[in-house]
Amino acid sequence: MVPKGANRAAKAAAMKLLHYFTVAEHQAEAARIISYTGASPELTPLLPKEKMAEFPTVYRDQQFQHDVKWWFDNADMVERRWQQFKLGM
Repeated sequence: MVPKGANRAAKAAAMKLLHYFTVAEHQAEAARIISYTGASPELTPLLPKEKMAEFPTVYRDQQFQHDVKWWFDNADMVERRWQQFKLGM
């Protein structure tokens, strides 16, 4: 984030830091220290397979897809029931 009204040097430094965070090699270095992956699609080949097992994204076979159409069609009903649930707590 670059604060509004920041001078040119501060903006340049902030942009340089943000760029640093997007480089796959830098994300891999951070991922070796903490169990959190970066957003770079080039990250996976840079990490050992045993390290990949530590990340929350490893369980891809256990993910599920939302039925977006169902949520769109039933949004009012879900909201009403959610509010009733919260009020009943």
